[in-house]
Amino acid sequence: MKKVKLFLSLAISLLTIVGLTSKAHAVTHYVQFSTPTIFVHGWGNSSHAEEKMANAARDAGVTKIIVRANVDKNGKVTFNRRILANTVNLIVEVNLEDNKLANYQNNYAKRYHHGGVYVKNVVVAHLVAIAGHYNGLVGESDADAKVDAQTGEPEQKESAYRELLGLRQTFPKNTAVLNIYGDVEDGSHSDEDVPVNSAKSLKYLVASRAKSY
Repeated sequence: MKKVKLFLSLAISLLTIVGLTSKAHAVTHYVQFSTPTIFVHGWGNSSHAEEKMANAARDAGVTKIIVRANVDKNGKVTFNRRILANTVNLIVEVNLEDNKLANYQNNYAKRYHHGGVYVKNVVVAHLVAIAGHYNGLVGESDADAKVDAQTGEPEQKESAYRELLGLRQTFPKNTAVLNIYGDVEDGSHSDEDVPVNSAKSLKYLVASRAKSY
């Protein structure tokens, strides 16, 4: 009975996906997000299982960029192309080389945990920070504090920034970081809400551990 219920649940999910895909061309406007959508294939499969859905989204105009993230048996993540700063609605196709979790055949708990680590590694493998107010917003006391050009450390630190200092010991070492910030050039040295120096202070929090900054 449980198998029947599982089959019906999967069938309904599949029909929902097919229905959404068939209607994709009818939609002409999409919300633009910098947050990526990650496709993960099932047991024993590969990123080829994700291609039709990802390509359908691209063909419908949802996104222009599809990136493949390959995860080797040691959990190392590599991307098949660069992720540009202005990319919106990015789709990431995950390809797990160890797609059957061969070393955990007799231990389901460890098998699923290990598979979860593979997916987690994809999530933390790239970070795009856009207008981050790490040391405060315009008008706050220390938000425009001078930042050391080499280290990124601000001369004064907001209380919220001090709470982030733990990242200097815990930030994932395999993460590539892209920090984007703007200046409207009206003399405020900000994008109207976030001071440039506040955004630059991210460097002090992560650069010593990040794969790249």
